Parts: sequence; C-alpha cells; structure tokens
Amino acid sequence: MSSTAAVSARTSEGLDVRPSVVLPTSARTVTTVDEIEALRPVWERLQGRSLPADIDYFLAVAHHHPQVVRPNVVVVERGRDVVAIVAAYLQRGWIVHRLGPWTPYHPTVTAIATAYRGFLGEQTPEVLGAAFGELQHSVERREADAIHVRYVDPAGPVARAARDGGSSLRRERLVPIRSHWSLSLGETLDETLTRACSATTRESLRRTIRKVERTFEGRFRLEVYSDPADAERMFADIAAVASRSYQRHGDAVFGPPDLDRALATVGLEHGWYRAYVVYLDDIPAAYWTGYAYGGTFGWRGDTGYDPRFREYSPGTYVLLRLIAALSEDPAISTFDFGGGDVDYKGRLADTRWDEVDMRLFGPGFKNLGLNAIGSSVQLLHHGLRSTARLVGAQDTPTRLHRRALKKRSLNGESSR
Repeated sequence: MSSTAAVSARTSEGLDVRPSVVLPTSARTVTTVDEIEALRPVWERLQGRSLPADIDYFLAVAHHHPQVVRPNVVVVERGRDVVAIVAAYLQRGWIVHRLGPWTPYHPTVTAIATAYRGFLGEQTPEVLGAAFGELQHSVERREADAIHVRYVDPAGPVARAARDGGSSLRRERLVPIRSHWSLSLGETLDETLTRACSATTRESLRRTIRKVERTFEGRFRLEVYSDPADAERMFADIAAVASRSYQRHGDAVFGPPDLDRALATVGLEHGWYRAYVVYLDDIPAAYWTGYAYGGTFGWRGDTGYDPRFREYSPGTYVLLRLIAALSEDPAISTFDFGGGDVDYKGRLADTRWDEVDMRLFGPGFKNLGLNAIGSSVQLLHHGLRSTARLVGAQDTPTRLHRRALKKRSLNGESSR
C-alpha cells in the first residue's frame, strides 16, 4: 500500500521557491534473516530505548522462541528512504482470555505479533496507515489469522491506527488494560526509597535488611552475574531457587533448549544481562534478573525465592540490594517493574501507565467466531471485575490463587 507526502523548499522569508515534490509512501514485508541484516544500519538508526526491538535481541527471539515461525518485519519507505520499521513475528500459539487468574478460553491461532515497542521511526497517521495496510494485506492473503499489536498505549498513535486499520467486526472488544510500573532511581538506596515510599514503608524495608544481615552475619553475600564465563554457574544456582519458588510454579528458568537461556546468553555477550543472587549460608536463597538497556533495568526479568528462608523475606532483601546497586550505577536511571498488579510494584513504583494488547482478525467465519467468543469472555471478565470492585474484592481471586501457589511451593509441590 502507498500514500503520498508533499515536500516543499522555502526561502528564509518563508516563500515557496519551487513546486512541492510529492514522494510516495509504501510498505513491504521482509521475512528472512538476510533481508533483516541488510536493514541493520537503518534499523540501528531508528532504534529507540526498547530492548525487545533491538535487532540482535529480535533475531534471537525469532531463532529460539518455540512459537515463532519466522520474522515478519514491515518496512515503510518514503521514496527511497526507510522512515519506519515494525518489528514483528509470524507465530503460532495461544490467545489467552482470562477470568481473574484462570484461562477458560485459549484457542491456538497463527498471528503476526509485534515486538514490545516494536514500532520504530515515524508514527504519523500516514506512516502507520501504510504499516497497518501491509499487515492487513498479509492477513487478507491468509498468511495469518490475526494481527496482534502488543502492549501499546491505549490512547497513543499506534492504538489509534490499529482501531482505524480494520473492520469493527474483526477487532477484538473489551481488551484488558494492564498496569505497567517503574521506579526512578536516585543516587543511593535511601534517596530512591525516599522518592517512592512513605516513612513507614522505608522503615519496614530497612528492618528486612537488618534482619537478614544480623541473622546471617558473615554468612550472606550478593553475587552479581554479568560475565559470560559465569553463565553455567548462574543458570544452575537460579534454577535451584526457581524449582522451589511459587513464582515459577515448579517450572525451570533455564532449560537446555529454553528461550530464556538463549536470550540471557545473548544478553551476557552484549553486556546487557545481569543476575543478582543472594546466598544465605552459601545456599542460593533468592534471585532477580534483568537486562540493562537504554538507561533502564528490567525488561524480560525474572525473580524468585526459596520458601525455606521465607521468614527472612529473601525476595525483598534481594530487591533492595538490587535497587541499591542500580542507584549507584550512573548508566541506569529507571527500574522497570513490568506489568501486573503485584503488591510490591504499587508500593515502590513512582510511575504507572496503561498498556493494552489489540487484535485485528482476518476474514472468514472461523476468525469471526474466535473474535466473538473471545470478546464474550472479556465481557464476562469485565463484568465480574466491576462487580468485585463495587464490593471491594476485585483482587480476591488472584490473591487466593497466589496464596495457593505459595502453599504448594512450601510443600514442595508442582502446580501442574
């Protein structure tokens, strides 16, 4: 698809000195690693501060993600100049429709899914219109069942273009809005906590630090893994904690063919990845991982603690030691907690914003049915949440589910 843009030359007095030059705007799709590598110079020029849209991270996901069939990158050009890139994948997997912590409907579809903050370059209506036109063209050719635009600002230009880019019958309705949280870092732990927390909360957090360090005096340490040479030890120690933690539900973090292992390896090689592990009596007790990229730490991070040490709050302890280390790092200004309404995020974060997933389905009765059923589940979800909010119990099902997972973890049971 293509459109046009007018470019005029003017004198210092603001008068046109020649007729406007009309440059066509067009979009095309590239699907191979060689084609993407050929875009590397312009991709890196357009690249912002989003790790998932970094070309090397993007290619690692394309290679290792079990659901990704191939890359599906849209290139928007004005004349011969690339003005925007949409980093996306063709992937086959579940669409998850939730009712509280449960997933009663999760059909498998083939979708073109955008990377997080994967719209690089210009985001004018003209450019986004060309990009969505190309994405829709792929769906019309039955290459995919749907377009999945991931975690965008519901009031931003990408969301507006998605709403304008397809039939209302094909657009998923009542999509859930997710809270995203971050913490602005000071130069010290105390300065950071003073910005974000009440005096009561700060004192409670300091008591956690004192309790661990007094109880395990001379027998605690924090290791920060960021060197590729330490990868295997890091993988093993984190796995030892994760196998017991309720956060992982008994699942491994780094299995041999695992996506997270591959991405952590790429992150270590590029100097992005860091893992903070607390040891008590030489036993790994808690960990927090993440990527430092574009002045932000977080991204695809993971955390967990060994419930055998729960009375010492090792998860809170490793978080505080991590915040202290990040506060002293001049290259990091923001700690991204990610999405969701977990208690600590609301207590510690000083910035919150909304994000939403949007799906545009392709033609055909199958896709209309997928959209109708999914939208109906979302309608029920919103109705139940509204009712629970009226009685002050909107988080009760999720809290009960999390409490059950913690109990299973303490008893050494898997959630599966």
